[in-house]
Amino acid sequence: IIPILEYVIKNDIAMEINTSGIGTSFGVLMPENWIIKKFKEMGGHIITLGSDAHAPENVLKGFDDTIKTLKEYGFDGYYYYENRKKIKMEI
Repeated sequence: IIPILEYVIKNDIAMEINTSGIGTSFGVLMPENWIIKKFKEMGGHIITLGSDAHAPENVLKGFDDTIKTLKEYGFDGYYYYENRKKIKMEI
């Protein structure tokens, strides 16, 4: 994992946090919290959020709790892309 995180950070690539595991038998974010925390500790800051929603009621599922987790780990925002342009959402 560490070499992958190093590559992602060095190349200014976003890491997506997928919330679809919340409320399921998995019960965790993907990647897991320890990887998100390590990403931040190593200097990573570009985070995007995704829910893999296949039904309208699952759009944004788990985002509120995930944003709280990001703040606890020291992130001050997350990003989305519009026309390949990175846009920051402040926490």
